[in-house]
Amino acid sequence: MSLGLELRHRRLPGSAVAFVSDRLLAAANGGSLAIYDVPAQAHMCSHAAFDHARIHGIAAHPADTRVLVFGAKCWTVLRIHAADRQCVRIERLCSGARSDWIKAAHWVQDRSGRWLVALALAHGQIHVLGADDGSTHTEDACTEPCIAYAAAFSGRALDDLRVCVGTVFGDVLVRRVHAAPARVGGHDGAVFGVAFLDNGAIASVSDDRAVRVWGAGGDTALFGHRARVWACVDLGGGLLVSASEDGTCRLWRGAETVDVWAQCAKNVWAVAASPDRRAVAAVGGDGSLCVWPVRAGRRVETLDELQGVALPEPNGESRVPEFTRGFALGWDAALLVANSGRVLRYEYERAAWLPVWEDPVLRGYAMVAGCAGLAAVGMRDGSLVLFLGDSNQRRRAQLHADAVRWVSVAPRNAGVFDVFTAGEDGQVVWSRVTADSWHVARVELPSARTRVASAAVSGDGRWLAVGSATGGVYVYAVSAGCFAPAALGLAGGGLHAACAWTQAHGRQTVSALAFDSDGLLVSGGRDGHVRTFRILAESPADADQVPASSLRQGTGAWLYVTRDVQLSSGWVEHLRFSGATLFAVTFFRKRLLLVDVWAQRVVLSTVCAGGAKQWQVLLGAHAVRVGFMKRTQLMTRSWPMRALAEPVWLDRGVSSVDLRAAVLLGDTADIRVNGRMCLAVVAGEDGHVRVLSDADHGVGVVADVRRHRSAVRCLRLVSARSRLVLSAGAGSELRCWRIADSGLVEWAQPPPVAADRADLRIMDLAVVDETPDIVRVAAACSDGAVELWQLDVKQQQLVCIARGAVGCCVFSAAAVNTSDGRLWVLTGSSDGQICVWGISQTGSADLELVLKLSGVHQSGVNTLDAFVDTHNCITVASGGDDCQIAVTVIDTHTMSVVSQTRTLAHAAAVQGVCFIDKQMCSVSTDQRLAIWSPNMELQCMVVTQVADPSALDVQRTNAGAFIGIHTRTRDMKLLFISGGTRNATGFTPGDVVDKCVEDFVVEDYGADDFMGMYDLRSANSTDDDDASAYCWFTNLRHAQGMSVLHRIVSFKLDNCVIFIATAFPELPCTSHRELEVQVLDGQMSCLNATRKRKACEKLLKHCGQSTGDSRCRQAKAALVLEHPDSSEFEPPDPRRRTAGPLIAFVTGSVGQLVDADPSDLFRFPFMRLVAPEHLVLVSRFFARLNNTAEVLFEKFSLLQRPHVIEGDVEVRDVENNRVHVECLASAVDDGVVLLIRKLW
Repeated sequence: MSLGLELRHRRLPGSAVAFVSDRLLAAANGGSLAIYDVPAQAHMCSHAAFDHARIHGIAAHPADTRVLVFGAKCWTVLRIHAADRQCVRIERLCSGARSDWIKAAHWVQDRSGRWLVALALAHGQIHVLGADDGSTHTEDACTEPCIAYAAAFSGRALDDLRVCVGTVFGDVLVRRVHAAPARVGGHDGAVFGVAFLDNGAIASVSDDRAVRVWGAGGDTALFGHRARVWACVDLGGGLLVSASEDGTCRLWRGAETVDVWAQCAKNVWAVAASPDRRAVAAVGGDGSLCVWPVRAGRRVETLDELQGVALPEPNGESRVPEFTRGFALGWDAALLVANSGRVLRYEYERAAWLPVWEDPVLRGYAMVAGCAGLAAVGMRDGSLVLFLGDSNQRRRAQLHADAVRWVSVAPRNAGVFDVFTAGEDGQVVWSRVTADSWHVARVELPSARTRVASAAVSGDGRWLAVGSATGGVYVYAVSAGCFAPAALGLAGGGLHAACAWTQAHGRQTVSALAFDSDGLLVSGGRDGHVRTFRILAESPADADQVPASSLRQGTGAWLYVTRDVQLSSGWVEHLRFSGATLFAVTFFRKRLLLVDVWAQRVVLSTVCAGGAKQWQVLLGAHAVRVGFMKRTQLMTRSWPMRALAEPVWLDRGVSSVDLRAAVLLGDTADIRVNGRMCLAVVAGEDGHVRVLSDADHGVGVVADVRRHRSAVRCLRLVSARSRLVLSAGAGSELRCWRIADSGLVEWAQPPPVAADRADLRIMDLAVVDETPDIVRVAAACSDGAVELWQLDVKQQQLVCIARGAVGCCVFSAAAVNTSDGRLWVLTGSSDGQICVWGISQTGSADLELVLKLSGVHQSGVNTLDAFVDTHNCITVASGGDDCQIAVTVIDTHTMSVVSQTRTLAHAAAVQGVCFIDKQMCSVSTDQRLAIWSPNMELQCMVVTQVADPSALDVQRTNAGAFIGIHTRTRDMKLLFISGGTRNATGFTPGDVVDKCVEDFVVEDYGADDFMGMYDLRSANSTDDDDASAYCWFTNLRHAQGMSVLHRIVSFKLDNCVIFIATAFPELPCTSHRELEVQVLDGQMSCLNATRKRKACEKLLKHCGQSTGDSRCRQAKAALVLEHPDSSEFEPPDPRRRTAGPLIAFVTGSVGQLVDADPSDLFRFPFMRLVAPEHLVLVSRFFARLNNTAEVLFEKFSLLQRPHVIEGDVEVRDVENNRVHVECLASAVDDGVVLLIRKLW
């Protein structure tokens, strides 16, 4: 039996993007083209444009919904059929290939108005082809030798066509058809992108990190990107957008940057402007797709773009220098305290200063804070002065015995404010202020040395949180009656901390605190992190499942860390909720940024005066105002919220840096995060560990945590039951994670890494054994060491308990245990040898080198996998840099090699091998994924389109099934293997290897058992009746005699053969979780279903005649599962399926089969012919098919060396909402195989 490969999920870097219309957006992900509805923010459909090439560019037709797609040397024209805001299908109109790489494509018209396709090739050639048939119209070679890296066209008429070419040598050339090129300019590196501008100029981007605009007056260089620039697009009106390797897009006006859009960590590959040029779509290296609104002004680069207001000169002579001591922003005015002791109000609209108050106590000292509606001024004598509203009304109270060192103001609700102050002695006072009252409460700190830096109160008033300058977070339970009138002073006891988490942000200041509407506490610190805490009045029910590092117990509360995000390389200064959105004000490199925390999106960016100055952001429902002090000036500016419109994320990315490790979780594990089924855990060069889930049309991230200081090299799932994952990599870091319902939490931390091991790496991990309390793991290290680590699950500790060495870098590791209880670790090293280690089971664990196999590979052993057979022999599969796979069988009794097989498996280094039962799967940097038989015969190989694969994991599960048609002899035989129904049939897929197909067929019928009512055409017939029906009746039963498969009906329609299999409903739904159907098809352009009723006698008369048609050279086949009428059988069980179509015939890459929706097939008469009285003989018909080259029924596996097209088709049964069908197309010789998987 041969195995097939079906692509279930894909996430590749985006490579091209283009607007098809104001509403439709086309984006490329590998060789697949996806269509999105931008206003609805929805994915509409996808189409596999190329089998083995990535899409490098998309050119939308200017007048309709056709798109010209190119990649490598291939091009194709597709039509997008959209109606009622839905993309019905994508139709392939024309395609072809050139002898050179295609760098640009364009739609042009000849003088007759015929649309043509213009292609720019890698050596400067221009080819103009017919858009309908691909016929050659013009081929023009470049007279100047060049190697193009990028190209762009201009002009819709063929006579006006111009092409701009950027070369690998940094030249920018412009030419027309049949004309010599002219050199416009050049860069210091290869030119990666060029574009024609509306004003006649040319823009180019390059390896030298520059964007250059070439015009009549010379060139203008635009600098700002921190890495190579890949693409640019003109927006008109002097605006230009560039996309860079630094993960950002920059909006330029002239030579100035007016906005920066940060999309991913690395590589924004392509950008496209909307037809109205009000939005820009960009695709990132992480697979993300985002539509950015063009809003100039969200990024302020110079102080001249802000409103600077100088302080008025004081009246009379002043002996102290005048500057701003502090300020508080309001929506209509700002309150300032000057060094001379004056309090002034500046009204924005009137641009006028108004005196408010003056006090000698304020000279030389004042602490000021405020919000819209209230400003507070702390004085050196310990008093606090409040200014309410826009009036000059003020209140004053003595709250401290000495100077007020810290003031914070926060609005609570309409007309109610919370004001916090701290004195020189460390005492904290909480004031509750309204228009008519002022009450105070004392807050006791854990230590007199604690300095407060932030405070917040929960919405329900139950909890008070305080952050310290040394990284601590303290939570207080607010008691009734804790407040007293400010006029009476601070009488009685204060509030005491119910829970304390010292160094919650290390030793960095906790500079911001905020509560959301659900009582979740969020903290921000000078370490750049934002952390969320859940406050519990009692111990959490799952406390034993929470890592100790994420939980703190107090005297009256528990703190539980639920999320940790590194938001900035600088610090977080302020946090504020606006509805469900959390905004943070961060400061880094003299820039103030307003950031959407959970989306990690920069909303606003402006220069400011530096971290030593006071600055403030006022965030409202309709506007944002920013202000900061610059000596004697107040710098301020406001933005309406509509100018800060959020981008539209059509597809979220995963990672734009290299992923080095992955483990599959799969459906059987049933691991969920936030209610979403988890698929895998991945990690890579950025040190992040991510949990992936199935998104709407791809793969999404449900948990993302970074604790590793550098790259992660390997991951291992301990078990699905424990939900524990181990990660290791650079710096010899080994960490343990638990996939919790709320996300990814660190479960155990190892002891600190010794200084002499900080430069080493853990290359691979292998789980040796597991108990509910103890897990042992083998680690392969770059210094030649093999370590045995022990994880104490309950104590949440990782300890190294044994160590061995081989003398050179150890690349890979695997572990097995034999039936006699012995544990074995296998390692592969850089010298090509495999070592077998035994683990002692008595006393302290030891690693003993028991066998060394030299020369297994000619170079490093990159990957290992192993299993133990019934004779306690270890079968080891290894892959190396020598492109070979070796399978070695080791006898554990004699510790000798029983056999060893090598094969040159790939064209590049083998990066992963995994056993699948007795078969084996391998992946290589040649981008091939292969399946091998136990005797190392190639069973299947596909192109992955994953550049430089570095990790492979296989999920071992009983799921998966298929139905196939097999013809070994003259009679057709049915093979029905299903993991979901193996309990009913008594057979497993592995049994097929040792059994004949006949063993699965219980009953067989001959020609005398059938009658028919449809005519069989002779080969020379000219009758228009092309329809004939054939059926072969069989029953497949399990041991209890219950029918599993009832009958198969096949129809010959023109040159299309459709098989309909009908299953009895006795099997419960749980036994039919998954079915697969193999479909063989070709390139038929239409379906002719005309027929004429004939007598049964005439049918029998023609049974001996040939049923072939000499005109039909490509026979087609399909399988359609259909449920019989439940009235024919026993009373239905409510657990079982309802009657109605189970799987309908679906066309993938053969969409030309019908000119309408696939559901239209139900309208054809032949769909009503599934009845016992319509049965006719089929054996001779299949015998004829078996002897032709048109149908490959003789080979059971239709997936012999397929080429993945990566096209997904989705069908839902309208009569049964539980039925879901997924299709994957794969090219086989001259046909197409569709794998249709039905999911309940």
